[in-house]
Amino acid sequence: MSAQTPQSPFSTEQRVRFTALAASRNLSHIRWREESPLGVTNPASVGLQLVTSLLLWVATAPLEQVLNDLDDDPLTPKLRRLWAGMDFDPGNPAGLRVTLPKWRQAIARGQVEPILNKNGWDVEGVRAWLGGPRGIGVVWEMTLDRARLEVIVDGLAAALPYWGTPLTPLLQKEPKAGAVHRDRQHKGRRERSAEPRD
Repeated sequence: MSAQTPQSPFSTEQRVRFTALAASRNLSHIRWREESPLGVTNPASVGLQLVTSLLLWVATAPLEQVLNDLDDDPLTPKLRRLWAGMDFDPGNPAGLRVTLPKWRQAIARGQVEPILNKNGWDVEGVRAWLGGPRGIGVVWEMTLDRARLEVIVDGLAAALPYWGTPLTPLLQKEPKAGAVHRDRQHKGRRERSAEPRD
């Protein structure tokens, strides 16, 4: 059982879950706004949301503990595929998981920046680095391109809400008899682009 902070009635697991759900909802909404014909937003918004979501989780969540705990859970097939990626592999020294302490140091020192393309609007990734003694030179650097950043953030957004909640009971629940699938479309009805719901 996790200790609660004096200022908060919520456990660490609950705070990580709430933060993950909030950031995931924001990202879903921004993606929908850019993909919807009626949506008009700055093209940098999804990229910036990806960067800020990642940095928020790295800076505020005990991700090493979260990832270790989730390794033991029977994750869904989608999450298993994401977990097989290089950045969630605890044995890959070039992956995000192994370099989390350096990312935290870089965030604390303000040595993290989004990478913009030539037009100055589209976010193509994020870079973190640590300077040498007295700020001379660079002793460590890591860059995540947009595709890799999306895989990491989508994986964390999908997995973090389950931290501290065993998945086995959720995955073994049988659907109620006579239950109708919510997403089934009626014939002849035209489907409108709707904002995603969590």
